[in-house]
Amino acid sequence: MSRPILTDELWQRVVHVLPPTPPRRRVPGPHPLPDRAVLGGILFVLKTGVPWQELPAEVGAGSGMTCLRRLRQWQREGTWERIHRTLAAAFGPNEIDWRRADRPPRVRRRGVPADRVVRAALSRPRAGTAPTFAEVHEGPQVSGPEKPRGGR
Repeated sequence: MSRPILTDELWQRVVHVLPPTPPRRRVPGPHPLPDRAVLGGILFVLKTGVPWQELPAEVGAGSGMTCLRRLRQWQREGTWERIHRTLAAAFGPNEIDWRRADRPPRVRRRGVPADRVVRAALSRPRAGTAPTFAEVHEGPQVSGPEKPRGGR
């Protein structure tokens, strides 16, 4: 078995830097992964250089997207800077590529105004819905004479 990236000693250094876990009362859905598992997954991606989507399940950190979401949350809160300062001395100079996590997360947005997207979505009929009153009484729209199909 390989040596874990986040050892017990390193975890003891970092645990006091992390924000407290909010209480969870009667919220449906899966419980969030523990911070230690997620931080181990983040360090694995930063150390090996694999894409976030290809984080192996054997690491035990859930999916790469879970780790990336938590990293982005910690970046927004300012927690990641404290984690980085705490762990930077524990690793060699080229052992972990901290630059991958220090960059602000890229968000690709389409150049379409939100109100236009909403209007377009509301104007499309939903799948499996009944036709409207106007569609039933007006009949199908005919654009012109149809060509006969088949035959010679």
